[in-house]
Amino acid sequence: MKKLCVLATALCVVALFANNVLGLNIRVAPTTLVLSSDGGSVTVHTDVPFDPELSVSLYVDGKSVDVETFDDDRGNLVAQCTKEAVKDEIDDFDEKFIWVTFTLTVDGESGSEEDSEEVRVKQ
Repeated sequence: MKKLCVLATALCVVALFANNVLGLNIRVAPTTLVLSSDGGSVTVHTDVPFDPELSVSLYVDGKSVDVETFDDDRGNLVAQCTKEAVKDEIDDFDEKFIWVTFTLTVDGESGSEEDSEEVRVKQ
């Protein structure tokens, strides 16, 4: 039993260390963006505590879009842009859907962190 507790503790320490090394972790919503629907926005959730002093940049397939930031109910940073801003940065496509990469960069006192996620986009 003692060996099991030591192993579990070691795994927890490794997991915590890996989380700090890996840095920023984003989740983009919606997972499928329908360009022909009215209104809407794209929301990027993070695991970073919100700080109004952070510099936040959002890129759609490498192209910068305007972003607003605020905190969620857990106090973490959320970045949001309009669907129109995304639409303006995507070239016309004939396929049923395409994959678009959203990249969020956060610059603060402790340095810069970046993470990306692909989102399915339909006309």
